[in-house]
Amino acid sequence: MKTRPTCDPVLFAKTARPKEDRMDALIAELSEIVKGKTLAWLAARGVLEVASLTVIQEAMSRAGRAAAEAVGAAWREVLVRLSAVLRQCPRCGRRRKCKWRSAQPLRVEVLGFTVELPKLYLECGHCDAPGVSVVTLLTGLSCGEASAQLKLAAAYCASAKSYGDSRRDIAVHYGQDIERTKVRRLALEVEQAAMAFAETERQAQLERLGAEARTEGVPLILTEADGGKVRAGTLVACEEGDAGFGKRTPKRDVPRRRRPTSFREVITMDARLPGAVDASALDVLVPVGAPPGERTRRMLALAGRMGLGSNTRSIGLGDMGSELAPAFTEAFFAYPDSFWNADWKHTSDYVTAAQKVLSKRFDGLAWATAMKRAIWDRDLEQCNVLLAQARARRVKRLPRELEKCPVAMLETYLTNNWKHMRFAELKALGLPFVSARAEAQVRVRTKDRFSVAGAWRLENIEPKATLRAIIADGRWPAFRAHVIDQHRSHFEQQLRARLSYAVHEGRLSMQQVEDLGISTSSTAVDRAA
Repeated sequence: MKTRPTCDPVLFAKTARPKEDRMDALIAELSEIVKGKTLAWLAARGVLEVASLTVIQEAMSRAGRAAAEAVGAAWREVLVRLSAVLRQCPRCGRRRKCKWRSAQPLRVEVLGFTVELPKLYLECGHCDAPGVSVVTLLTGLSCGEASAQLKLAAAYCASAKSYGDSRRDIAVHYGQDIERTKVRRLALEVEQAAMAFAETERQAQLERLGAEARTEGVPLILTEADGGKVRAGTLVACEEGDAGFGKRTPKRDVPRRRRPTSFREVITMDARLPGAVDASALDVLVPVGAPPGERTRRMLALAGRMGLGSNTRSIGLGDMGSELAPAFTEAFFAYPDSFWNADWKHTSDYVTAAQKVLSKRFDGLAWATAMKRAIWDRDLEQCNVLLAQARARRVKRLPRELEKCPVAMLETYLTNNWKHMRFAELKALGLPFVSARAEAQVRVRTKDRFSVAGAWRLENIEPKATLRAIIADGRWPAFRAHVIDQHRSHFEQQLRARLSYAVHEGRLSMQQVEDLGISTSSTAVDRAA
């Protein structure tokens, strides 16, 4: 520890300026300075350099990095000056010594580089008042902390790739080299924030739709939904007889473990206006552990984001499993002419499967064509006639791989879901009658992402898929602003709590806290105690 020379105190505003103009004036002033200096630098260069995009890009990159490093240096200097405001001992009133561990700075990771902050410590040699670590008290940071921007960048990369690939992307694009395990930790933290953000949006839409006043909305909303399965499980120790028993991993030299696999269902929902191509309102649900009625709640909130009103007709399309049709009916029973429709591809697959078990002496292709036409035309009488023909012409012995008769399965499917087969009506409205879009969403939200360590855990499936949905439907800028604002609000609350506790412990005085421009009260100090 060595004593740092005394720094002159600076005066800081006790009332913060409005958020919108805190930084605008500084940026405008710096822009003029940088522009003038850059013009002078370019005027002295030759045409080959001035006209080269490569040279200009390098200048922009280096100037931006230099400006960021200058901000970091100014931050360090301000923290040093702030220590002068706190030099007076709150107990005896004499000046405290300011000690600085120059060999062990506080390293904080900011997007693109690492900022080193001095570890300033105020200690009174005249009385037994406790000392205070200035930088830790004011910033609340410790070594290895990451900024909100770095957390968001890590989560964004990890939403599309494995943690190892995300680490390399961050190093290439942002110049920040962080460990793979830290990328995972940062991504999981942001994914939990994504869950809270999505739930807040749902609550807002449900409150709007639950109001008694009649609302005017869009004429028609199409909601597609489908369910898929992902593997879930956690690593456990290998037992005797397992392939990895007694072996060790090559990198970390730890005993190999195995992952018992179980499959969990993931439901994706996509609401959009007729004719829309890009994803506009997406949601994801893991039914395991979800409260009763959550499918209904999610569908209603999703349609609310697309402008659902009292006059809106809502049409659903998708798989007949996963309890989607009953949930849709419950959600939109009060909306005019709303209905859930089965997927034509799934229906055709049932017909094709039944065709394969018909006798070769019978024209199965003509039968399948006639059955599809009868279903399309909603001719129930003709469907029953064709089913009777299939039962009579079915092969006597079914293939071994079939557990149930496909003809009987088709009959059950049509009987249970006949009211949901209005394919011709969808085509007349210009709407799709195949839920290929929802099935593609299932693949994107689940299959492509959940082959990395950590994603196998059941509690991580929905947060990861939710973050992907937020990125895909264009809500990333709003979510990013929400996270940064949340970090700012949390920091302000924590700073007031740290200062109040420091006053309670006798490390600072109330006057010193006020000199920092922070208003606190004796009640806050008592609460901190």
